[in-house]
Amino acid sequence: VPGFEDPDEDLTEEEQIEYTCIRYYQNTFIITIQNSKILLLDNIISNINSSIKNKTLKSKSGVILQPKFAYSLEEYKSNENFLGIFENLNNKL
Repeated sequence: VPGFEDPDEDLTEEEQIEYTCIRYYQNTFIITIQNSKILLLDNIISNINSSIKNKTLKSKSGVILQPKFAYSLEEYKSNENFLGIFENLNNKL
């Protein structure tokens, strides 16, 4: 991911992160990512969060938006109990 390099990782512009995004409830999403290191993902998401923290956006209709989000990360294997993983993620928020 250009602009969000981890000094411990050799990332290239061609690096692709395979993910699935699911709307869980209203403005709550679950994003699953295949075969990525959790520390690298934490660094990427933290950098994105920091870069939008003090930004404001204005829609065409004049509505002012201040983007922000909370996130948590948890490694899991396909044979693990999803409910337990979900509870861990929720507790970290």
